[in-house]
Parts: sequence; C-alpha cells; structure tokens
Amino acid sequence: MPISHTNLYTNLYTNLAANLAANLAANMPPSRTRTSVPIDRKKALRQFKCTNPTISNLAIREWFKTTYQQDLAPSTVSEILSKRYAYLDDAYHQSLANQQRSRSERWPELESALFQWIQRAESQIPITGAVLREKADFFWRSLLAYQS
Repeated sequence: MPISHTNLYTNLYTNLAANLAANLAANMPPSRTRTSVPIDRKKALRQFKCTNPTISNLAIREWFKTTYQQDLAPSTVSEILSKRYAYLDDAYHQSLANQQRSRSERWPELESALFQWIQRAESQIPITGAVLREKADFFWRSLLAYQS
C-alpha cells in the first residue's frame, strides 16, 4: 500500500516538531523563580557597598550569595544600589518605616464596647461587616454618652 503525500508530510511535520521541541527544551537554561529581597537585606547590601566603594557589583553579588544563600541577578544588585533605594541609608526614613500611623478615637466608648463584644463573640459566631454594623448601631443607641 503506497503512502500518500498527505500522510508523508504529516509524519514529517510531526517528527520535525517533536525534535525541535526536544532540542529547545534541552538547550534552554533552567527557569528562575522570582524571590523577593527583604528590606533588611537590601539595606545590608547598600551598607556593604558603602564600606567597600571600589568593589564590583559581581563581587557584591557573590558576597550576598554566600551571606544570605540567595542568588541575585546582576540587574537586581544594580537596582538595589540605585537612587530608588537611597531612603534605606537615611536614619530618619528608617524610623518612619517602622512607625505605625496612629489615629485618635472619635467615639471611644463605642469602640471600647465593640471591642469587648468582639472579644466575647468571636469564638461563638462569625463576625462579618454586617454583624459589626448592626452591633455598632445597637451600642450607639444604648450608650448614654451618645444620647444627645
């Protein structure tokens, strides 16, 4: 039984595609997974560069890898050393980074009553936004401080 041209081309195409895919997979470098660099490590990298101003970025990369067991792309080292992260060098900005914003209570009795109710009720019922609003409305109407 003779092989038709269509079958011949189909088989040839299938074999070429399979060989091409196998060659591409064998020659491709392993894919890198993205991992974040914590701020304290970025700060340490910048301080290391400040104490060693003549050191190359590749040497910094090797230092970082041996110190933190985390490999960085050369472009990541350059980015961390750029002006974008200059705030890490400033003590004032560092203190602000660790600071939480505080706000004054507008209705301290209501917030206290809600907080105490949440502490007692959270093990018994799921507390949703609607439940919280309903309970806040109940406390608003029942607390003497807000009757006027």
